[in-house]
Amino acid sequence: MGYGQPVNPIQAFAKDGHKRASKMLCYGLILDTAEGWQAVANVWAVRLTPGERAAILMAALHSLHRKRCIYPMFQ
Repeated sequence: MGYGQPVNPIQAFAKDGHKRASKMLCYGLILDTAEGWQAVANVWAVRLTPGERAAILMAALHSLHRKRCIYPMFQ
């Protein structure tokens, strides 16, 4: 980065494992296959702590609307 260039806070402060995990999320969304999501899970298991993975799980679950959920166990 040259002088006077704006600094991207994500690039400047994020941990390497977090950057890789977020990149894998994008790959999973783009591929949208069972194999793609399994690859995401494999990378997250290595790059993220159990607490970080649990936080992602909770955020995803909270994003689901109970009345529109396709999985009966969540209704």
